[in-house]
Amino acid sequence: MQFATDRRRPAWTYSTRGVLWHLQTGSPEFLVGEDRILDAKEVSFFCLDRKTGVPRWEGLIPDDRWWSGIEAVAGGLVLLHGFASPDMPLHRGLTAVDLGSGAVVWSRPAVRFLRVEGDAIVVVKDGWEGGSVGRLEIGTGATLGEAERLRPPVGVAGRRDPQTRLPQPFVETAIEDAVLLAAIRSVIPETVRPESIVGVRWDDHYVLSYCEPCSDRAGEESGFRSSLVVLGGVRWAPLFLDVLQEAVAAIAAEPFFCQEGILYFVKERSTLVAVPLRVP
Repeated sequence: MQFATDRRRPAWTYSTRGVLWHLQTGSPEFLVGEDRILDAKEVSFFCLDRKTGVPRWEGLIPDDRWWSGIEAVAGGLVLLHGFASPDMPLHRGLTAVDLGSGAVVWSRPAVRFLRVEGDAIVVVKDGWEGGSVGRLEIGTGATLGEAERLRPPVGVAGRRDPQTRLPQPFVETAIEDAVLLAAIRSVIPETVRPESIVGVRWDDHYVLSYCEPCSDRAGEESGFRSSLVVLGGVRWAPLFLDVLQEAVAAIAAEPFFCQEGILYFVKERSTLVAVPLRVP
């Protein structure tokens, strides 16, 4: 593959001890993530400075060392949830952690998160059918008052930053730029499975990932290699290429996204990489 002369390079990388399970992008200053060690069934949380990738804090282990996760980021806090029980996916409980210090600010074990509304968090108190809906102050967790009775189904979607762009399945007919489409075709190896291709456009850049069969011996498939390519410039030249996973058993979409001119992706399930798309 022939690269343009202004090939992009990573600005920073950050590696977890286990699997980088989840990443929250709701803060303009920080990225917050879950580090899960699967064999040990242990989860810890970390917070990175967006510009440098340097941890603001890391290794935060909740009281329940496995059944916990990130619910949302709001008001300078990351909200962590627990579970109603280990064999049920229903979330229960909220713990608010300060993004700047990693200190626990407040905890409410008997509520379930619904959404963020302005400076308040809408929650359901204990109980599913007929449970009461209330509002908590983000900074303190104090109750601001009751709301209407819960009427299933409940919308639980949080706010999404409009400047974040996520990859979508690649559809040739959706690409109106003929030059871009030709460039995409030229960088995708012939052995790539079409259903594995996902992509996203960010201004004058196009990022795509795909899976191709790999083998131990000629003609014998032993899994798939997933790769990522960045195209850009007037002729949509290839600017950056990296392998996301060297060998996986089945086709799987690898996580990446673009936000505020930065491409973020995960290598080998444990290393977060930040690549600036805008070069001075």
